[in-house]
Amino acid sequence: MVAGFVTVVIKATNDAGGWPAMVDLSGGRLDYAKFSLDPSARLTFWNMTFGSITMMLCASFMQPGMQRIYSVPNTREARKMLLFASPFFLILCWLAAFEGGVLFAYYNSKGCDIYAGGVIENVNEIVPFAVMDMFNKHPGIPGLFVASLSCAALSTLSSFVSSLSAIVYEDIIKVHKPNIGDKTAAKLSRVLTLAFGAVSLGATFLISVLPGTVVSLFSSLTACLDGPTCAIFILAAGWKRATTKGILVGTFCGITLAFLINLGKLFGDLPPNPTLPAGPTHNCDLYFTSNQTTLEYSNFETTRSPVVNATTTVVVESELTVVEQIYNISYMLISLVGFTVTMIVGIIVSLLTKPPEKVDERCIFSFRKHIVEELFGKDATAPSDLTDEEMKFLNGPTQ
Repeated sequence: MVAGFVTVVIKATNDAGGWPAMVDLSGGRLDYAKFSLDPSARLTFWNMTFGSITMMLCASFMQPGMQRIYSVPNTREARKMLLFASPFFLILCWLAAFEGGVLFAYYNSKGCDIYAGGVIENVNEIVPFAVMDMFNKHPGIPGLFVASLSCAALSTLSSFVSSLSAIVYEDIIKVHKPNIGDKTAAKLSRVLTLAFGAVSLGATFLISVLPGTVVSLFSSLTACLDGPTCAIFILAAGWKRATTKGILVGTFCGITLAFLINLGKLFGDLPPNPTLPAGPTHNCDLYFTSNQTTLEYSNFETTRSPVVNATTTVVVESELTVVEQIYNISYMLISLVGFTVTMIVGIIVSLLTKPPEKVDERCIFSFRKHIVEELFGKDATAPSDLTDEEMKFLNGPTQ
């Protein structure tokens, strides 16, 4: 994936005339210093920084992340793994965003914004089209790029599908039928994996007809679970007074509100979010009239008008109701909304219900033990005030 990103960025920058020309032609796409406090603004410094915190944390809290954490021998190794992987994950996300600005500059230099000019119909086609366009004289490169994306997608999908089947078997089937044999359990797991794989395949057809980019759709839909999941872990581990009823009610409220916001954004009659100005389209007839058969792009339609007038999206000012204003918030904030609602409702309901009679102190976050001692020099497993059971817990599973 990194090789694919870097190759596209270098090729596009070189063809656009070098780094200074690329920055000049990017049309503000590479400017991250947008400090607007408007919650309806699609991307700003604030919603990308604070709105993405729960989305990033959830990568560790959810079952696929837990699979990786428990694949290492102890807590220390798990911490090292997370601290080592996190910077590279952020760099990869930044490269993906940076690639978009570079491709805009590339087509700006050619005088054709392929999306605004009607060369492609779906915004998600920009990257594969650009790869076919830039590397049409380099056989094999487009295939390698598509293969890298496919491998990355399949590795993530396989983790989630296997996780879902494991959760259903361990937490539902095995609870009600604990005496299932190993062979039967293996067959059930395979059937569950196949079923969830079929659901995932069906979801791809649904997503293909929904408006917006794949990233925004994915972030919006997963935000229904990201925020509440983070709230569950933080509330349960950070507050002894938290109760099961409080966390369950809070989670239900957070997921419901996030889901309703998604429905409102997808199917509500809302004004479009303001966008940056489109690039020039005066040279787009090149893609409709020239004999570039090597591109072989499936969306080419020679009967389509080659030039579409593209200007900045104009948002008609109108009075939005309170509900419509909630629906109109940026997709980057949906996860944070779910997190906040879950925390607030969870705290209130926990205070109104009977507190837990017994709390396992090992499962409660301690700043002294988990931050001061473990991260800044002291050995948390060495002090004599820890019991054998606590030391075993801190060291983690041995297999």
